[in-house]
Amino acid sequence: MAKSTVAHDSVHSFAFQVAGVAMGFVTSWIISRLYGPEGKGVLAFLASTLTVSTVMGGLGLHAAATRLIGQKKFDPRTISGVQLASGLAAGVLLAAVLAFYLPAYLDRLGLTPRILLPYIATVVTALVALNLNGVMLGQGQIRSSNLLNAIPPLLWTLATVGFAATRDVPIGTACWIWIGSQVAGGIILSLVVLRREPPFLRDWAAAVRSTFRFGIEAYAANVVWVLVLRIDAQLLLLWSNAAQLGLYSIGVALAEALWHFPRAMNQAAVAKIAGGGRADALSLSLRTVRIGVFLTVIFGTLLALIARPLVLWVYGDAFEGSVACLLFLLPGMVGNAMAGPLGLFLSQQLGLPRHNAINSAIVLVVNIALNAVWIPRWGAVGAAAASSVTYLLMGLLAALRVRREPEFGWRRLLVVRTDDLRLMKSSLQALVSRGKR
Repeated sequence: MAKSTVAHDSVHSFAFQVAGVAMGFVTSWIISRLYGPEGKGVLAFLASTLTVSTVMGGLGLHAAATRLIGQKKFDPRTISGVQLASGLAAGVLLAAVLAFYLPAYLDRLGLTPRILLPYIATVVTALVALNLNGVMLGQGQIRSSNLLNAIPPLLWTLATVGFAATRDVPIGTACWIWIGSQVAGGIILSLVVLRREPPFLRDWAAAVRSTFRFGIEAYAANVVWVLVLRIDAQLLLLWSNAAQLGLYSIGVALAEALWHFPRAMNQAAVAKIAGGGRADALSLSLRTVRIGVFLTVIFGTLLALIARPLVLWVYGDAFEGSVACLLFLLPGMVGNAMAGPLGLFLSQQLGLPRHNAINSAIVLVVNIALNAVWIPRWGAVGAAAASSVTYLLMGLLAALRVRREPEFGWRRLLVVRTDDLRLMKSSLQALVSRGKR
């Protein structure tokens, strides 16, 4: 029954992530055509900074919510209250940090200081929504989470289609509209969760202690890993320019399309990994890795074959440099397919997020060192090569941590099995059936 639920939730998550890829493809194409590499780089910087800021300010508390609710240690309403209060408090502190950090970058991006306050509001809203999303995931409400998290990209896609129709929207105005779509989505998600699970004071003190005890450990792993994934945007703008960031962002967007089914399986499996028995959780984690690696290799090879004509046809000759970025990033996607499920097992099942934190810290140091050498020399391509190396290293380090488990085996980790193929076939059939309905 558990496998069936995970499979069905994976299909549902994958369907939404396919829709997300489609929306991202449309918005990326329109923005690239209208504003060129430099304008694409401006919006890529805002999106990257939003991701880094929310994870840094989140203190890992959303992961604690998922684990504590998944293991039925507290009433979801109590955790909802803890997540709301901590998200707002952390948001105030984060706002003060951003007020000092962002002005210098706004000047390099050609944006006016007036955008600073609305952007900070976007970060705070996204932070609260991230925390409350952990409440849904802990209850296994994968479908609600998928639907609500699709609202910001949907609003932004509709807006960019409007840009394409008018063709006279300045990049500054586009940034304001992007901010509005993010704020609206975050508010809607937060209101839905709070309506379902209104904050409750029973066991409040114990819930706060447990949330922060686990969250702070998870925080170190989450924040460092997100820095690994997104610090390249900051470094490219620091050591190169917005145009190089725009080229790089296209390569990243196409390469990260390979993450979607592995990510969907991770999302569907997280409650089972957190609340199941140790042997079952390991088995599910290893299966998720096998299927994720298999699909990443298959579709990554296909993507490499069509990379050049795809990029030039969709984005234009100005983005030819994105082709090399994409090709260098593809091998690293295998490492990401490994690191996600194994990191969940270490954090959610074993309660050892510090192992993920140590791995991420090692990888971050390597990433910054490689970027420091390769970005000044090769620009966006150097950043892509550095990212690919560090993603592979992260997957390897996660596997080395888990190999201590008695039932671990390298073949069991990496070699796809017949029953895995059957599961993929049934999931595909379910996806096609859902599409026909």
